[in-house]
Amino acid sequence: MASSTTHEAKGTNVDAHDMDEKQPSVKLSEVNQDPQQTTTNSSLKTDVSPPRLARSRLSIIGLIITCTAAMVLNTANSTAISIALPTIGRDLGIVENKLQWLVSAYSLSSGCLLLFLGRLADLYGRKRTFLLGIFVQAAFGLGCAFSKDEITIDVLRGLQGIGGAAIIPAAIGIMADAFPPSRLRAIAFSTFGAGAPIGASIGNLIGGVLTELTSQSWRSTLYMMTGLSALAFIGGYFTMDADVLDMTQDRRIDWIGAFLVTAGLVLISSCSQKEVLLRKDGKQTISSLFLLLASS
Repeated sequence: MASSTTHEAKGTNVDAHDMDEKQPSVKLSEVNQDPQQTTTNSSLKTDVSPPRLARSRLSIIGLIITCTAAMVLNTANSTAISIALPTIGRDLGIVENKLQWLVSAYSLSSGCLLLFLGRLADLYGRKRTFLLGIFVQAAFGLGCAFSKDEITIDVLRGLQGIGGAAIIPAAIGIMADAFPPSRLRAIAFSTFGAGAPIGASIGNLIGGVLTELTSQSWRSTLYMMTGLSALAFIGGYFTMDADVLDMTQDRRIDWIGAFLVTAGLVLISSCSQKEVLLRKDGKQTISSLFLLLASS
C-alpha cells in the first residue's frame, strides 16, 4: 500500500516537472515592459508611410528657383503679349476690338482648368504634370510665334494656357511635399507667390523691348519665352523627386463639378468682353447680362 502511494507521488512529480518544461519561459524584460511602450512600438510597425528624403542645400535652392520660375513664366506669357497687341494687330490684320482675345484666351483656359488639372496632378503625378505643362506651354507658345492669321493665334493661345493650368497646382503640391511645416516652407511659398508680380513686370519689359528693338518684333518675345520654358523644364526634371502614387486614395474625378466650374468661368469671361456687352443690339446685351448672372 505504501509502495503504491510512493509510486503515485513520483508519477505526480514527474508530470509536474514535464509540464514546467513545456511551459514557455517568460523573460524578465517582457514582464517589466511598459504597456505604453508596447503600444508605441506596434504602431510604429504598422506605419508604412515613406519617410521624407533629406535634401541638400543646392537641391532646395534649385527646387524653389524652378517652381518660382514657372510662376514667373505663367504670368509673363500673358503680359508680354498684352504690350505687343497693337503691333500684332497690324501684322496679322486683327481689328482692335478683337485683339483682347489674345490675352483672354490664355487667361481663360488657364483659369478654367486650374482645379481640374490640379486633381489630375494628384492622381497621376505632380512632377509628370508639371513637366507636361511646361512642354505644352512652350510648344504652343512657339506655334503662336509662327502664326499668320487671327484664328490660328487665338486657338494656340488658348491651348498654351492649358500648360499654365497644369504647372501652378503641380508646383504647389510639389513644394508642399518637399518642405514640411517650417520656416523653410514659409520662405519657399513666399518666393513662389512673389513670382506672379515679378512675372508681370518681366513680361512687360521683355515684350516691350523685344517688340521695339528686334527685327522679328513681337515674335521674338514668344521665341524667348519658349527658351525660358525649356530651361524650366530642365530644372524641374533634375530638381523634383520622382512621383510616388498613392493607389489607396479615392481616384474618382468630379466631372460634373469640373464642367460647371469651367462653364461658369467661360460665361463670365465671355460676358466681360467689350464686343459682347457694348453691342448696339439691346437683346444681345440683355442675354449676355443674364448669362453673367446665371454663371455667378
